[in-house]
Amino acid sequence: MKGATAVLLVNSLGTGGAEKAVSSAARRLRLQGHDLRIVCLERPRERYEQADGPAVEYLSSLSDSSGAALKLLVVPVLAFRLARYIARFQVSAVMSHLFRANYVNVLARLLAGAAHRVFLVNHTRISRLSN
Repeated sequence: MKGATAVLLVNSLGTGGAEKAVSSAARRLRLQGHDLRIVCLERPRERYEQADGPAVEYLSSLSDSSGAALKLLVVPVLAFRLARYIARFQVSAVMSHLFRANYVNVLARLLAGAAHRVFLVNHTRISRLSN
């Protein structure tokens, strides 16, 4: 199996806005000829339909309904799993979306010694940050 040159990392591919943005970006990048995969930290409650998009893979068996404390505790484990994934598939860049996926991306590089370019994206409303 040939390695992916890029990964879009997201918590899950549920029905949220960030998840839709990742799916849309992935389809567009694939149409432009980019070799990439979507990697999720957990499985969505609903089945993700993969019409013409890239492969979707999961770093854990957590579901998007798992508790917040458990999701926080497994961040270092997910970082090591991502680092192994990066090495196995010779990934050169990971663009992560949302806070938890961003932490996993950075930790994979710092703690696990993964050699990839890190791109961090956060999807939020500015009004959420002003409180």
